[in-house]
This record gives sequence, C-alpha cells and structure tokens, in this order.
Amino acid sequence: MDQSNGPNDETGKVRLSGQLICASLDEIDIVQKYLPEHIRLTRAEPGCLSFEVTQTEDPMIWRVENVLLIGLRLKHIKSVRRLRHGEPQPGRSAAHTKSRQTNRAN
Repeated sequence: MDQSNGPNDETGKVRLSGQLICASLDEIDIVQKYLPEHIRLTRAEPGCLSFEVTQTEDPMIWRVENVLLIGLRLKHIKSVRRLRHGEPQPGRSAAHTKSRQTNRAN
C-alpha cells in the first residue's frame, strides 16, 4: 500500500541554483572573508550532497549550487540567501531556483 504523502516519503534530491549579488566592493570583501567557513558549515549539514560557490566573470556576482537529500532536515535550504548562517545582510541580494529529482520506490 502506497501511503506517500509528500517529499519526505520519497527518495531524491533538491537542487538549488542561484546567485549571491554584492552591491559594493566592501561586500565582496565580506563574502571573501566568510565564504570558506560558510562552505565548510554547509557541507557538514545533514543531507548536503554538494555545495559550491564560485565567483563569476562579474566580481559582484557569485554562482551558488547546492544539492540536498529530500527527507532530512532541510532548514539550510535558505542558506543560499545567507552569508554567515544568519539573516540576509543589507545591500546583498540573492536569487535562486529549485528543482527536485525523485525516485519513488515501487
């Protein structure tokens, strides 16, 4: 009997893709200062399969890619929009998209 009621009953992944956009050179310095620790903490979170942040050709824009397992605590999905595991900072913005890949057990 299939009692699947939502994403926690499926095996699969959530893929987040987005951008961290800095508004000033000072903000670039802040990102560069805190990014290594943010990456380390994010990769250590339960369900994180991969987390990559790379600066684009435009030094004000960073590309963010995150792949998470469905069914585990996903409170860190919003980490794409945070710099230091805190609230978004004034002046910095983020944009992201989400896709879900699932494999239902038959």
